[in-house]
Amino acid sequence: MPIDTLPYMRHLPFEQVPESLKVRSFGVSYVRIIDFDGAELYVTAEGWPLIDYLLPENWYQDSKYLQLGYRLPGGTGMVYHIAQKLRHQRPVEMVVKFSRLAQEVPLFVADPTVALVNDQFDLSSASFNSPFEEFALLEQLRKPDEHGKRILTKRPLAIYSPADRVELWRTGRTRGRFVPHEKSIVEDQDQIHADPLHTVKLDIQREYVVLFSWLAGRNAEDFCRDGVLPEAELLSLTARVTSEMAAKGFRVLDNKPRHYILRQRRDGALLRDRQGQLVYGLVDFELLERIPSSV
Repeated sequence: MPIDTLPYMRHLPFEQVPESLKVRSFGVSYVRIIDFDGAELYVTAEGWPLIDYLLPENWYQDSKYLQLGYRLPGGTGMVYHIAQKLRHQRPVEMVVKFSRLAQEVPLFVADPTVALVNDQFDLSSASFNSPFEEFALLEQLRKPDEHGKRILTKRPLAIYSPADRVELWRTGRTRGRFVPHEKSIVEDQDQIHADPLHTVKLDIQREYVVLFSWLAGRNAEDFCRDGVLPEAELLSLTARVTSEMAAKGFRVLDNKPRHYILRQRRDGALLRDRQGQLVYGLVDFELLERIPSSV
């Protein structure tokens, strides 16, 4: 969709946006908005109601994500929390994360909670998901099982690719790491017989920024450090998250308590369900993958 078509479509429900203005990648549909300079914004069904907030002019241009929010501590990538208040609209909080597609994965398993769940994996072959792979896997993970049980996560809203092409040496990518992702998306597009105007491609020299909804709360590691969550229950929670994800056929190679968001009640106690189990949400998916059938 050319950006000048957006005013005629922005008030339609996602399902009513013409299919001619959408693309599909790994089973996920997007409205693709192309700016005058060639920048591309891929908006999911969950992101479409927030289209005004997702437009790059409101959070990206001139590094507005730095002015609107702050870089989240404790991570190894570039991740920012921003809060927007557009005129006559409610405030919206989002996570802005720069994709590490085709970069080296700096996995360290000295933390006992990481070693607890990762000791059987070959971490040397780990690879960051491409943005489209990450969103597709996350959408699958979010689906309820046959009993209606869900794993709570932050919601995938949009993928943004600025028009500027960056010298390869500055991206941190290597062609060897990039090619498998490029091949995967080409095969996916071939399967749905996408014509050139509706084909999703990856460019090794373009940046990709993924946007998620903000999940309110604090991570389990911080609650443990502050004495709110006992260490034994932290380890138990890590094993539970691993088990519940595995039951749905998934794993995260750097699964750790910093990725589990918990909430406190007004009395200071952590929020629990009717069975007394901690209510958690997950927030990091660049190393999310399907469990291989041989495992």
